[in-house]
Amino acid sequence: MTPFRFLSTSLIVASVFLWTAPAYVSKKSCRKPARAEIEKILGPPVECVKESKDGGCYGNKLEPIRVHFNPSGVAESVEIVTYCSGLSRLKPKLDQIVPEKARGDHIPHKEHRDYSCRTTTREEYECVNITYEQDNCMGCAPASISVVWK
Repeated sequence: MTPFRFLSTSLIVASVFLWTAPAYVSKKSCRKPARAEIEKILGPPVECVKESKDGGCYGNKLEPIRVHFNPSGVAESVEIVTYCSGLSRLKPKLDQIVPEKARGDHIPHKEHRDYSCRTTTREEYECVNITYEQDNCMGCAPASISVVWK
C-alpha cells in the first residue's frame, strides 16, 4: 500500500469515528397533531362561517379557530382570529395547540414589519412557521396567528 493511499484511508476511517450528529432535533421528531388531538384541545367542531372542504372550525362560533387537515386527518395549518381582542388573547390558544417544545428549534431570523397600523411578525422554527398580525389603528385590535407545519 502506498503512503498516499494509507493516509487517505486513515483519514476516512477517522472521520467516520469522529463525526457527531448535529445538536438540534431532527425534523423527523416534528409531529403534526391529528384531528382527535385537536378536538381534545379545542372541543368538538363548530360550523364554519365559510365552508372548508379540507378543514374544520373549533371553539367560539363567532371567532372560530380554523384547522386545515390533510386527507389522513393530520393538521397542516391553523388560523386563529379575533376581530377586536388583539394578539394577547390569541397566544394562549396557540400555546395549547402548538406548545413551544413542539415547535422545534427557533431559527433566528425573526421578521418584523410595522406598517403604521398593521404589525406583522414572522417566526420560523424547525417544525413550524408562525405569523402574527395585528391592526392597531381601529377602536379595537383585530389580530390573527397563522401556523403552518413544515
